[in-house]
Amino acid sequence: MHMQSSHWSSTSSTSALAPGGAVGTALGGGRGEGARTAPLRVDAQRNLEHVLRAAREVFGELGYGAPMEDVARRARVGVGTVYRRFPSKDVLVRRIAEEETSRLTDQARTALGQEDEPWSALSRFLRTSVASGAGRLLPPQVLRVGVAEDDVEGVPVETARVPQQRTQPGSGELRLVPEDGATTAVDDNGATALLEVVGRLVERAREAGELRADVSVSDVLLVIATNIDPKQLVEEAFLRRIHYKIRVESPSVEQYERIFRRYCENKEIPYDANAVRQVYKNFYHAHSIAPRGCHPRDILDHLVDIAKYLEIPPTLTQDLVERAGRSYFLDFPTAP
Repeated sequence: MHMQSSHWSSTSSTSALAPGGAVGTALGGGRGEGARTAPLRVDAQRNLEHVLRAAREVFGELGYGAPMEDVARRARVGVGTVYRRFPSKDVLVRRIAEEETSRLTDQARTALGQEDEPWSALSRFLRTSVASGAGRLLPPQVLRVGVAEDDVEGVPVETARVPQQRTQPGSGELRLVPEDGATTAVDDNGATALLEVVGRLVERAREAGELRADVSVSDVLLVIATNIDPKQLVEEAFLRRIHYKIRVESPSVEQYERIFRRYCENKEIPYDANAVRQVYKNFYHAHSIAPRGCHPRDILDHLVDIAKYLEIPPTLTQDLVERAGRSYFLDFPTAP
């Protein structure tokens, strides 16, 4: 994921969405003084939801450097509508990062609370977080985890790059590390809570002997950050040694439909466009999952196996598509 032109500054957070569907905006520049908080109209609330969904998709695909115009175009609203809700891009970036970091924290806590076996808890968190796609929108500083009292291979933690970070059990307190050259404090955005609970998952798995002692919290977060710009993770000299690099983008809706139709033909399943709309609505949109070109094949494989188990023909019925999607993406709770 390209995380460019995003400074995560606290100065731009003077305007932010208030909880409960209300928007609080610090007004100035001749437009009034003080703060105004009012409940959103139904159409305004709907536009806000469209903007947030579009922002997750656009930032997930293009990184936090993507312009607000791209978000507005994806949300099918005017750019002025986006700026009325979010007076600057940094405010929108902060909102999305906080939501996605909170989502990952909840997933980690659920795994920690519901799985007795340490490895089962860690692997459940990895599966759930990768399937939800929330790791693609992690703030960049979360991937630079430091240990308060140790250096890494003689390099001070403040300047250590992610591949160098290897922590041992009990080696110190995890903390956020600024970007290279940064002198100001690192914004939290809920990251500290995420590091704490993921650290507990990693520590339990280590103590049980089911995870190598040199695997760090950073390593685990890199696994779920599936679309990070490589330059955010390793030195440029390392990337030059990988001669050929291919970036595979998420397919468009039209491309996804063609892939889905092709696999239906291969499996001799009558194609139904409603099945694609159902997958997008109930999984990609409801749970902020990025569509991938391999998903149609995998979903149809699950559908065929479920139909075989039920001893019914494999067709794109609403029930079979829903079962296949839940089996493939994990059993998500009902979207709010």
